[in-house]
Amino acid sequence: MSAILREIWEALGDVLRITFVDPVREGRPRPSGWARGLPAIAASVLVVYALIACAAIFADPLRQWGDLDSVPGFGYALPTLTIPLFLCGIVLSFALAHTAALHGWWWLRIALFVTGAWVTVVFSGSNLDKLMVSGGAYLALAVFTVIRSRREFVWWEFPVVATLVGVGMLAPQTGWAGQQGQQLSAIFLAVGPLGELTVPALLVAGSVPAQIVVTGAAASARRPVGMVLFWAGSAAALCWLAFATIRGFQSGAAELHPTAF
Repeated sequence: MSAILREIWEALGDVLRITFVDPVREGRPRPSGWARGLPAIAASVLVVYALIACAAIFADPLRQWGDLDSVPGFGYALPTLTIPLFLCGIVLSFALAHTAALHGWWWLRIALFVTGAWVTVVFSGSNLDKLMVSGGAYLALAVFTVIRSRREFVWWEFPVVATLVGVGMLAPQTGWAGQQGQQLSAIFLAVGPLGELTVPALLVAGSVPAQIVVTGAAASARRPVGMVLFWAGSAAALCWLAFATIRGFQSGAAELHPTAF
């Protein structure tokens, strides 16, 4: 019995190592090999992400402690305390996207500038004076993108891009003192285009569970096991299948309805 338990323990350890430990060890970020300035940029992103995550986790207390701002027609509301944080997150997200586009494909730059132009109009509130300020900032960003497009990444590109994006999006906010509804409306309208930019990352993240299952199954299948463990595992699997099937019939699970077969 001890030999079987030891073999089970070793098999589980090998599967966990191949499925989780080795991929993380080989694919984890290594800031020491990054270009100068990238670790600081990544740290700033992690800080903002952590703050936004905390705002989501503690949403109920934030709603109770402070005032709520809402926009008629949206059906959503945000605590007033979190609005500057979300504005910062939106500006930082577009600054990162534009910085990445400096050295990306030409169609990526066009897509980002179209998206940025739409968000600029949203944040300007269709005010011509504010739109001219934001448009000037984005025109400067376009010139900077053309100049830096064929050069290697340097650390000061991100501060320059972040400043231009911040001016383009936040300059119109200066005339909205006491008009939190305008800021909230701009946030909601900017989240849509920003969500479209996250689709590639979401597709990669969505493939992770399938990759874990395939890697774990392959690791289990490749590892040789003794016949005693094989038959014990097969018996346990059959017993669990029978137990789950019986419980499913008793609870009326739709998957076990006769028409589902």
